[in-house]
Amino acid sequence: MNTKDDNLLKIKQIYPQLSAIYKPATIGNMHDVYIVEQGSDKFICRFTDSLTAIHNLKVSCSLLAHNIPVPKTEVFAFDGDWCETYPLVVGKTLHERLMEGLKGEKLDNIYQQLVNISHKISEIPYDATFNNTAPIISKIARKIFASLNPSDKKLVHADLHAKNIVLDNEDNICAILDLDDICPESSSVADIGIMKGAKSYGYTIQKFKDFGIKCDTNKIEKQLKVFFALRKAYYAMFSDCFRKRILNIRTK
Repeated sequence: MNTKDDNLLKIKQIYPQLSAIYKPATIGNMHDVYIVEQGSDKFICRFTDSLTAIHNLKVSCSLLAHNIPVPKTEVFAFDGDWCETYPLVVGKTLHERLMEGLKGEKLDNIYQQLVNISHKISEIPYDATFNNTAPIISKIARKIFASLNPSDKKLVHADLHAKNIVLDNEDNICAILDLDDICPESSSVADIGIMKGAKSYGYTIQKFKDFGIKCDTNKIEKQLKVFFALRKAYYAMFSDCFRKRILNIRTK
């Protein structure tokens, strides 16, 4: 039996009344991800390692308890294999809305919401069980930003880019995705993560001062130029196969 067939059997144990199951057309995901339909409901099932699965379960419970909009995660173990599952969030990502031409006051409002959510996350107490489960390359990038922008360590979402933000029909944020990237880190890492994504879509980071982020925008602009240059060099130097192997290296 191959891995795919084995995964399907495990998912059927979690959702015995499922009516459909299929793999989404995801790009760059290093885990096996499936969409499951059971009745009128849809769920995401993602096979991952124990460290990440347990981390995401704890993060989901903690953030929901503080009214942060994240999916309610459940975790199942199968003889050493781990599967996390949560309801499929209905809505469009900020990336999709940007591709549709979203701009102006509506976009300002979304980024204002995002900054407020980020600050709310930073106020949540955490303990040693909140591990940084990000891939080794992401950790290196975070440490560089943290060293350039030192601040007190807080709970942050270090990758609040447009594909991790889901909007409802009124263009309000209804979910934050990718719980892997919620961890104790320098608070500046979260702010720069938001601005990095905004900069990618041509949104000026000068506006973030109006949203309550106290920062030296000129300094951050220079750091982001360095970041984008290093990322371009990284993709140019290493093959897709090599990058995927690097992404699988996770340490506490």
